Amino acid sequence: MSCLYNGSFVENLSVVIVHEFNGQKYFEAISELKERDKLKSLHFVESSVLKQFVRNILRDRLPIKASIIRAFKNQIFRLRVPFLSGKIVILGIPPWDFRMLWYGMLAKGNCLVYHTSWPNWQIDKVPRQYGVLNYFLRWHWHRVLQSESVQIVAVASKAAKHVHQHFPATRISVIPHVVSSEFDRVPTAKLDHSFGILFVGELIEKKGVGLFPKLIEQLAGRSFHFGIVGDGALRSSFDCFQDFPNVTIYGKVSDRKKLAEIYAKHHVLLVPSQKTSRWEELFGMVIVEAMSVGLPVIASKHIGPCSIITDKENGFLVAERSLDEIISHIHALNESPSIWEAMSANAAITAQRYSLETVSAQWLELLSTQCSLSKN
Repeated sequence: MSCLYNGSFVENLSVVIVHEFNGQKYFEAISELKERDKLKSLHFVESSVLKQFVRNILRDRLPIKASIIRAFKNQIFRLRVPFLSGKIVILGIPPWDFRMLWYGMLAKGNCLVYHTSWPNWQIDKVPRQYGVLNYFLRWHWHRVLQSESVQIVAVASKAAKHVHQHFPATRISVIPHVVSSEFDRVPTAKLDHSFGILFVGELIEKKGVGLFPKLIEQLAGRSFHFGIVGDGALRSSFDCFQDFPNVTIYGKVSDRKKLAEIYAKHHVLLVPSQKTSRWEELFGMVIVEAMSVGLPVIASKHIGPCSIITDKENGFLVAERSLDEIISHIHALNESPSIWEAMSANAAITAQRYSLETVSAQWLELLSTQCSLSKN
């Protein structure tokens, strides 16, 4: 097998991406490499076969026939794991997860790239707990990820620092998620009409969306308009605002072009996330999407926002549930066009680090190196 980076091609590079759910939205940069003929093949499979099957039907509204076919393909891949060889496999599952007992076999005969955005690897802070088995799983994870054929990729530098506590730093790379090019083609709204405040995400408690009704009430009657994009358990909290002329409830928006147009109608994105015992805002895709359109972002001081936002330059970092602080920053942006314009320009510059071209080049370098090391 030959690999040529910084050249025009990489021969026979076959990649399989194994993610808990639909990995295509997280690995658009690798899909771009396939489009450019930099990869021989690229396949996406899901590690949570049954859970994803239910999610396809109930949440994504995928037809039952298509959901069954998708689940069948995922299960077939799972059965093939012990026999798979000669591939580069990118694996995305939570730290210390039991599924590594099975998917860890991919480290033999393949190049395994473990992909993570998880900020805290303490055994009691990870999403899933297995009692006394936690310590066996931790031993097994160390055994797999310290293999010579394994590379670790974190989506943010702060996440990489946590991984470094457990694994050699020389095998940890930082490659962020990519922002779609759809978001850099839309002109941003000017400050010549009402100031637009936007939320994009799941309407659930940990996303801090419960703060929005209070925000709308306190800024009522002023030159502000509000946009709510998403769906979830707290959707009914916004029913009372349906008839407000300055509030638009968009619901769930999957079309990127339409979402980009919604961003462009507003002036600031609000990400008021609230930590739980086992979760905080990680990368924050909506942050780089908004910045790509030129929106400054006001966000809670979580690991994801802190890795993207430079306070008072391209946005503001605030304490959780700090409504007064958020309102103060909104007034500052609304009342001083020069401040908003400077932050808007800085936000657009920041977003360039997450462009399709930049992130694709980072993945190509990593995959080429990984492929070469495994074959030499």
